[in-house]
Amino acid sequence: MYIKWKINNQELSEYSLEEFDKNDESVYGFMLLELGDFQLGYLDEDNDLCEGNEDIAYYIDKLIECGSALLEGRKFKVLLLNSNLLEIHVAMNQNVKIEVVNIMNKDVEYDYTINLDELISEIKNDYAKYIEDIKEINECILKSKLISETDRVYRDFLTLLDK
Repeated sequence: MYIKWKINNQELSEYSLEEFDKNDESVYGFMLLELGDFQLGYLDEDNDLCEGNEDIAYYIDKLIECGSALLEGRKFKVLLLNSNLLEIHVAMNQNVKIEVVNIMNKDVEYDYTINLDELISEIKNDYAKYIEDIKEINECILKSKLISETDRVYRDFLTLLDK
């Protein structure tokens, strides 16, 4: 499972911490979800003129929450925001089974399997890259309520890993 993104640099760079928190802002940009041959979203890393409207913070939080749920033995579902009819279902048996489900008819559009170590590695790498990307664009946003909540969710995930 791979999430790639490009944050709207111009928009995020212009905020003060106070404005960002006051407006309950998030981190937006382009995002591409890749599960094997299945792709959803759009990412043009070379185009700095366009800005995406995907809520990258939402997906980073959901990825971390997914890891925590699986470590606790629970299944996990996440609605794909810009694809109103699709949801991702994640469950664990011997491996992590990921299904892209049409919520209208419950049909599985695509399924993908990875092992838990791959998912854990993906979570750690994506979290580190996300924090580094924000730091490069506007370091003061790292102190925002939004990022503080992501940090809390990530610390909870790491605590579960240590058990």
